[in-house]
Amino acid sequence: LEDNEGSDYTSSMDLTEEQANRLAVLQRSAASTTEFRWEQRFEELETFLRTHGRKPRSNVGEERNLYHWMNRQQKRIRQLEDNEGSECSSIGLTADQVKRLTTLKRSAASIKETRWDQRCEEFEAFLSTRGRKPNVNVGEERSLYAWMHFQRKKIRQMEDNEGPSDYASIIGLTEEQVRRFAALQNVGTSDAKR
Repeated sequence: LEDNEGSDYTSSMDLTEEQANRLAVLQRSAASTTEFRWEQRFEELETFLRTHGRKPRSNVGEERNLYHWMNRQQKRIRQLEDNEGSECSSIGLTADQVKRLTTLKRSAASIKETRWDQRCEEFEAFLSTRGRKPNVNVGEERSLYAWMHFQRKKIRQMEDNEGPSDYASIIGLTEEQVRRFAALQNVGTSDAKR
């Protein structure tokens, strides 16, 4: 055990060799417990993304802790990216953990895009079979209406920012998704509530 200047703590704390060895074992044990807990949380996040097709939310009770853990990991990754050339250990992660978080981030983006495509297909099918847009006042249509309304809101947000400079960072949609959704807006003009 050494402090920052390289001197031996055991002599300054008057530890026996056995006590120093026990302390070293406890420190290794604490580190492995931390790594074990990180693995558990990472697997929980992976499972959550696969199961729900979205990230955990801060406002849903049973998801809150996982959301905060995910958020801390994202901040650590951003910190590493902002300080190019820094070691992974400077943010409290191993190189393997950084790699796994980065891979999971790409996977989550893919899941989100797939989920968006599924909802858009549901919306297209609704328009083609009913000849109108979903109605907020009809129970089984409410979820699809909310999705449609949210897409419109995101596109308006982009337009308020004076154009499509960077779709993904401004509204979380790709240019293709914006075009695809915009093309559907001309179908079924009898929208119950705008």
